[in-house]
Amino acid sequence: MALRHEALVLWFILKDPRTPWYSRVVAGAAVGYVLSPVQLIPSFIPFIGLIDDVAVLSAGMALVRCLTSAVVLQDARTRALHSRRRDAEKIKPALARTVTIAIAACWLLVTIAAAIYLHRR
Repeated sequence: MALRHEALVLWFILKDPRTPWYSRVVAGAAVGYVLSPVQLIPSFIPFIGLIDDVAVLSAGMALVRCLTSAVVLQDARTRALHSRRRDAEKIKPALARTVTIAIAACWLLVTIAAAIYLHRR
């Protein structure tokens, strides 16, 4: 449950217009990694598959705490708490699908670029 709460906090920090761009990059990378179909350890492996998700979210949250103002962080925590209580604000499935496709496309481009680079060497 704490993992879900921290992911929601990162999500609300990402959505807040007062958040600086560098905090958004860190929060987006952490949330994007968790939603990404390509991970170091696949999430479908019991227990071990969640370890990398926990590590990335923990590191991302620690960085965001340092980079984001206390007011924005507290507002995001409050919104995440209310969201979990009411279960009203959800990440829309279409948005999650779009983010997953965008992340998969980025990984595909990185793979193609690496293959071209290695082929030319």
